[in-house]
Amino acid sequence: MDLDPRNDPNKPATCRLAADPARWDDTQARTIRPTAFFLSHTMGEIGLALAEESDGPADPHAGPIRLSQCILLNPFVAKRLMLALRAWVNHHESRYGPIHEPVQPPPSGRPAGWGASEPADHGQDPADELARRVQRLGVTVGCERSFKISSNGLLTNRFLRGVSLNAIGPNAHAKVEQVCKDLAMPANLLAAFNAAIGLADYVHFGFEQEGQRCLYKVYLEFFETIAQTGNALAQDQGPHLMHLGFKWDKAEPHRQALTNYHWLAFLPVDQIHRNMAAILEGRQRRVPLEIARGIVDLAARRIAARDIVYLRVTEAGLPRAISRGTRRCLPSRIAAMLRWI
Repeated sequence: MDLDPRNDPNKPATCRLAADPARWDDTQARTIRPTAFFLSHTMGEIGLALAEESDGPADPHAGPIRLSQCILLNPFVAKRLMLALRAWVNHHESRYGPIHEPVQPPPSGRPAGWGASEPADHGQDPADELARRVQRLGVTVGCERSFKISSNGLLTNRFLRGVSLNAIGPNAHAKVEQVCKDLAMPANLLAAFNAAIGLADYVHFGFEQEGQRCLYKVYLEFFETIAQTGNALAQDQGPHLMHLGFKWDKAEPHRQALTNYHWLAFLPVDQIHRNMAAILEGRQRRVPLEIARGIVDLAARRIAARDIVYLRVTEAGLPRAISRGTRRCLPSRIAAMLRWI
């Protein structure tokens, strides 16, 4: 539904359906005229609560404001709404003149989202806390979401936020160390982190939730250092240390791990199969091995074999393997393989 700026400016605004009324049914729609709003957010959604004139006074100093309507949007819909509102406000001002009402800062004691477009900083959600800490580095941050399959189920609340150490600029190591301290990285992991960061090119901050447990992860990446060897990689398949992972439970820091990710450069597909078979040997692991082989084969049909990054992972002496570079695989094909589990 759109606010139609073609209405007579002397008449109350009304909600009109978009150009294709066949797709919309407004028989149950109710028009409201909010005088205040409140914004909240988590990693997965943005909340917009509205107060109408009948819910309380518009003056934020005059008394309690009852928020009677709440809209929960995923971040993608919220951004589309933001762009649409911006376009309509621009259209309105070009037709009727500038809107001169000043934006008031949140009054003392009032909700942090009062009349403001900045999200409230509640400091409650561990994922939000990590995202805020990284954002304060003041550089462009890449974000990668993922899922993890384990015997306990499918974990979907996982992400990485990565930055280039060069982009951070002067005192990059000290700034990143401070982020680690703010996230309460255990002292022994922090010591190992500081010993290795001098050779790193990138740092990635990760989060994973499993039930009530929340894990923080920090990875150092050494790809540029490895790439400097150039053509030597063709003769030396490694293993080359690609990442160091520092992981700990936010609530129980003694639950921690230091993980090594070694890259075996440019392995042919048949060698990847043999390596995985050596890890997943035994009759009980036949199905996971067949799934892993199927995903690698699907990737190899869609991208060059040298673009598949095969990592050998060791953590407390337990080997495992990761193959990356499968983004062009059809999700439905991979989903079919996962149904075997």
